[in-house]
Amino acid sequence: MDYALTIAPMVEPVTLAELKAHCVVSHSEDDTTLTVMGRAARRYLEEITGRSFITQTWQAYADKFPCGDQPIKLDRGRLQSVASVTYVDADGITQTMDPSVYQVVDGDYGYLCPAYGQSWPDTRSVPRALTVIFKAGYGDAADTVPEDLAHAIKLTVGHFYEQRETEVVGTIVSDLPTVGMLVDIYRLWPA
Repeated sequence: MDYALTIAPMVEPVTLAELKAHCVVSHSEDDTTLTVMGRAARRYLEEITGRSFITQTWQAYADKFPCGDQPIKLDRGRLQSVASVTYVDADGITQTMDPSVYQVVDGDYGYLCPAYGQSWPDTRSVPRALTVIFKAGYGDAADTVPEDLAHAIKLTVGHFYEQRETEVVGTIVSDLPTVGMLVDIYRLWPA
């Protein structure tokens, strides 16, 4: 499936004050820089884990339904709810599925499957014939995000803040696996 973020999170898992404390910054000149770095770190870690940290709305697209009664896997982790499932039927008409014909299985490995006695309908052979709109994330507030993911954001921002260029000259560079160690248990699929 292809994914498109339609409603971004309303808050970040780590506040500017927490980022400044972690980076030992007492002035306000770098507030914008740290805020941007915090968003970038969250997006990076969400991408490598396959998860949404704070509640956000996504659209997932596929060219057709899975075969038989196979589930529709929604990979943006911690599925909260499904707003709609639409598809282009064999006649080329966009249909919205009645929620009674499918079951939402929420949680870390969220998916949809046909309700008992139901099956996925046929679609027209067109790109993105199937669209699922759903919400994912640990919750609406920063304190709903697991502590180790928030710490991984701080470590990533600390690295961004200290190394602002794409190259480091005149020093030995060593990659410490700290961030990877914190986020590996949250990956929804292998690295």
